Amino acid sequence: MLKKNLFLLIFLFLTKCIFDINVPPEPLKIKLLTSDSIVSPSPCLRFAASSALADSSVIEFNFYPPISAQYFISLNNTKDTITLEFLEFLEGNTKYIITFKKPLYSVNGAVLLAVKDSFFIKTGFKEHEPNNNFILADTLFSYIYGKISNASDTDVYYIPFIATKGFYLKSYDFRDTFLIYDSTKVQLSSISKATLEDTIVILDEIKFPIFIKIFSCISGSTGKYLLGSLDK
Repeated sequence: MLKKNLFLLIFLFLTKCIFDINVPPEPLKIKLLTSDSIVSPSPCLRFAASSALADSSVIEFNFYPPISAQYFISLNNTKDTITLEFLEFLEGNTKYIITFKKPLYSVNGAVLLAVKDSFFIKTGFKEHEPNNNFILADTLFSYIYGKISNASDTDVYYIPFIATKGFYLKSYDFRDTFLIYDSTKVQLSSISKATLEDTIVILDEIKFPIFIKIFSCISGSTGKYLLGSLDK
């Protein structure tokens, strides 16, 4: 009986060793954490890993079409979320394919091959420089992303349509002002940017087309913004 139990214990031990050796770790998966169909031309993207990554130094990206904009890559404290932050504008209204340049490894040995997953984003419309006067004004249809790049920078937009009840201006990292002018370049109203988002309501008596001028209300302040129209 003792001999039989000994053989059984040896069999169970060997079976456990075999299964421990042959069971691979769970595959490493990466997910882009955004549900937006269109993102800012200077987006901050986050990628969630299914388990903690072993080495942050191997995180590199490929972009198609190729980009010249500077960006910053970081990994959170738990090493399961990658942040890709663009410091400059990408091209507007453009679809980008993003892949990892090198394989990624998790702390438990799982691997994500560099060519396995592709991530897709599409950027929104952005301003076209120069647009600092009425003659060079960008046309605003629904929304546009812009940037005040220096203390003397001014962006001007032309609005030809009347199917709007107003406009909103969202600043991301600075305070700005937007002014409205009629078709004869006469100023109609202004709002000094003091919160995350401000709105101008267009009165019925205002005649289109009109212009909107945006500039920093603090000397030397620069940053990005989003200008859009409010449907009636």
